Amino acid sequence: MGAAVRESVLPAGVGVSAERKQRARLAMGGGALVMLFVLFGGWRWWSAVDEWHRARLQRPWSVTSAFDSNATLHFAITDSIWLRRGIPRSEGYRYHTAPVIPDHGKLMHMFLVRDDQQAFAHIHPASSDQNNYTAQLPAVPAGTYRLYADIVHENGFAQTLTDTLQIPATPANAPSTDIDDTRWQADDRLAGPTLWWIGPKEVMSGRAVELGVDVVGVNGAPLQVQPYMGMAGHAVVERKDGRVFVHLHPLGTISMAAQQAVVAKSRSTRVPHTVAAAIGNRVTFPYAFPEPGQYRVWIQVRIARGVVTSAFDVTVN
Repeated sequence: MGAAVRESVLPAGVGVSAERKQRARLAMGGGALVMLFVLFGGWRWWSAVDEWHRARLQRPWSVTSAFDSNATLHFAITDSIWLRRGIPRSEGYRYHTAPVIPDHGKLMHMFLVRDDQQAFAHIHPASSDQNNYTAQLPAVPAGTYRLYADIVHENGFAQTLTDTLQIPATPANAPSTDIDDTRWQADDRLAGPTLWWIGPKEVMSGRAVELGVDVVGVNGAPLQVQPYMGMAGHAVVERKDGRVFVHLHPLGTISMAAQQAVVAKSRSTRVPHTVAAAIGNRVTFPYAFPEPGQYRVWIQVRIARGVVTSAFDVTVN
């Protein structure tokens, strides 16, 4: 810019006057200010766009969980994204702050897995404000538990909230919050119906497989499976170190509430297939393990006598 003002319009061989040099300095100073303004504006714009995208990236929400002397679990969603969900859309409304709705008839499906995977509970906490949840725990042994809480939002968005908590031994006669609450221990020796693992025998990470069981009675005779919270069964998959967790249904990982939301949004007249009927006594769950490692799979089905839970170990290559 200085050269353009100082000498670009002069004939060849003509010297530069002091006045033209002064005008060149002013042009360079003004040009520098303009460039600084452009760079500053670009930096502010880039920062705003970056912040906008970061705010919309899904990340683990902050939660708190505690266990009191009455064998009651207190769970709270404390993340600012959720607590500020009533603010206008222009001020940072998020698609995953829509109200929580029941999935399979439950506002929350919570799973407690002891860190050695020798104890497991599937419970359904109650809530009055969608921020705080409480549940009476079934009888589980003391230990450190990994907590997974599945919720589904009104727009079909599903997420899993996680925490870790220390639980003392709970009373054997502690009343359950929900009739569908269940528990499992590795050392349970209960006579009655059992689940027989039917495969797969070899599992590779990233490849779809069918995790399946046959439900049989004490004499080995097949037992008819009944719907359990709207499904033929429920399965929980967790890697030994807790790095992978998923709650499965015979339809896969999609929640019933999410499926209904999609149908409603598309204004389809087709009713979603909410109950995955088992053929006879066999129940299968489609899944692709994301990482190699050692996994434990809990499968739950309902028969006439109640809910049966069994655990199976799977090595993923």
